[in-house]
Amino acid sequence: MSLRFPEAVCCGFAAMLFASGGASARELKVCADPNNMPFSNEQGQGFENRLAELVAKDMGATVKFVWKPEWRGFVRKGLNAHACDVVPGVPANYERVLPTKPYYRASYAIVQPAVSPPIASFDDPALQTARIGVQLVGDDGGNTPPMDELAKHGLTHSIRGYMVFGDWSKPDPLAPIVDAVAHRDVDVAFVWGPVADYYGARETPPLRVTHIDSMKPMTFSISMGVRKHDKALADEINRILERRQSDIQRILAEFHIQSSGPSKSATAE
Repeated sequence: MSLRFPEAVCCGFAAMLFASGGASARELKVCADPNNMPFSNEQGQGFENRLAELVAKDMGATVKFVWKPEWRGFVRKGLNAHACDVVPGVPANYERVLPTKPYYRASYAIVQPAVSPPIASFDDPALQTARIGVQLVGDDGGNTPPMDELAKHGLTHSIRGYMVFGDWSKPDPLAPIVDAVAHRDVDVAFVWGPVADYYGARETPPLRVTHIDSMKPMTFSISMGVRKHDKALADEINRILERRQSDIQRILAEFHIQSSGPSKSATAE
């Protein structure tokens, strides 16, 4: 399961581990994928790198990133094995953690060339003849919300799948599905919003990104997660997230990520 793509489901996150060396030496250890933009990378360029630094600074701590690929079993082997204490970037209804208050909302998106007539829903007749890119998870290739919806609409005849984990041996493993639209390998693609926003804005010319924020389960409130008994830690992070919300939104905007701000809901919207 990938937490970066909700119900895929949402896809690099970081896990924070606190090392106590006295009040003046508090350290925020962050397990982050070294090659998972726009979320994180080894150069600290991802927005979750930035958010971890923001939280740590507010705590009076310093950040130490611990690099590991974000693959299956990350929460079990990290957070639940007490190797990590906090996991940013999880769906707010993720049952394996105690979630903080959501700090942004994201949805799946439709990516197209800017010159193409806009497609805004799965009912658009243009999809009947379009070459469609969609993100897939697992060998069955059918467990993301857009894939499920395409199947319901009988739109599986011309689908090209792109794994949400991508080819980790190459730079920007999440970019190929967006590149495929820019290179006209597909006519339209259904992509997790932060990935669509970030890479769509980087194409020349930029691509059209239309968020599917009016359908369930396409929109998700995003939180940080701690172990279920770590309420004190969740409360501390909640105070920081509330206090620094304007800074969080500024960081997201720098990455072109469309966010409707935090949501009080803990479920897919």
